[in-house]
Amino acid sequence: MFLLILDVLIISINVLIILFGMYVFTYPDNDWLRMFNGIPDDVEQDDIDLLKIKFRAVIAIMLGVIMGSFSALQAIVTHIG
Repeated sequence: MFLLILDVLIISINVLIILFGMYVFTYPDNDWLRMFNGIPDDVEQDDIDLLKIKFRAVIAIMLGVIMGSFSALQAIVTHIG
């Protein structure tokens, strides 16, 4: 039972990573990213900066999908056998 709860927790964290990556990909010029990167509000970001942010978001989405699929596979295999 403990392992099932742990697996659900890990999979939900991976889902949150995927959702955050999708949000960043959709809105690369938001206030949170400006705050974390130390960019003032009055500075306009170039297209290359926004492209870098979108590229990092795609990497986060792919990592979330990979980790989530391995976690789901591990949960299925351990509870079957």
